[in-house]
Amino acid sequence: MTVTLPADLPVTLPLLMAFDLDGTLIPDAGREVQPDAAQALARLRALGVKLAIITGRDTPPSPVLRVMEPDAVATNNGGRILIGEDLHTEARFSDADLEATLAHELDGARVVLFTADGLYVDLPPGVEPEPWMVLRQFRPLADAP
Repeated sequence: MTVTLPADLPVTLPLLMAFDLDGTLIPDAGREVQPDAAQALARLRALGVKLAIITGRDTPPSPVLRVMEPDAVATNNGGRILIGEDLHTEARFSDADLEATLAHELDGARVVLFTADGLYVDLPPGVEPEPWMVLRQFRPLADAP
């Protein structure tokens, strides 16, 4: 079977492959790309394929960024998008939105605030931080700007 492309399409199309992190490119809560995946990413880059990360995390782990060398990164479930080094979009809470969110008291809920400058967590007394918080060098929520 022969496929004929419309004449107005370029002969070569730009390619982009976007990867989720947890449970897709890396194991859940992982920080490293496995060697076989790293080799596949290198082959894709060598072919001129653009690579992107799309994740719910607020920032991809540094080892993943070093291996992947992404052309674009969407974090916070698309709330912050970088194309190259340029900030394309960033969703922010207004003061009123933040006050309304913090006013909801949910039993057992924990507030985690991601800013461009860091990670802030409201840990109740006696509760140990999770390993990912320690790796991210979190600070108390009271210190947030």
